[in-house]
Amino acid sequence: MTNRRVLTAVFGMLALASTLVGCAGVNSPTNSEASTQPKPVDSYGREMKACLKEAGFDATAYDDGSVGISLPEEQMPAYDAATAACTERLGYDQPAKLTEGQMADLYQKTLDLVDCLENQGFRIIDVPTEQTFIDGTPFVPYEQVPMSVVGDEWNNLIEACPQPLVG
Repeated sequence: MTNRRVLTAVFGMLALASTLVGCAGVNSPTNSEASTQPKPVDSYGREMKACLKEAGFDATAYDDGSVGISLPEEQMPAYDAATAACTERLGYDQPAKLTEGQMADLYQKTLDLVDCLENQGFRIIDVPTEQTFIDGTPFVPYEQVPMSVVGDEWNNLIEACPQPLVG
């Protein structure tokens, strides 16, 4: 079995939705019909779980808003396609527009997250420079946490090392 966790929170707001995946065949407005404004991520886990269920996947919504699932490796391409379709259908593919100051603040909070994850025993590599981050280079430290970290272990980790928020 392969564990797959789809992360969001602030990172989804930063146009890293390309790392998220989504729900084919469900009747809903297309992306062109949806609002062009970024969608808040507080309901992401619940909405993605429901959409993925409609696509035939029984995912788990975690306390941090992420979604996880355990599947045989051969089902992962179909799950990835369903996640991409749900992400678009639900409007989480619209990037937020942050100011340079907000990006600089988020970068500092992201460095704090890196330190926290490393203190928890995880090696985080390829941390971008502040200017590279501000210029839009995607960097999600939690993507480097092994997919075997799930359930209570995952919830304890996100409690100890919460994803940074803008503001």
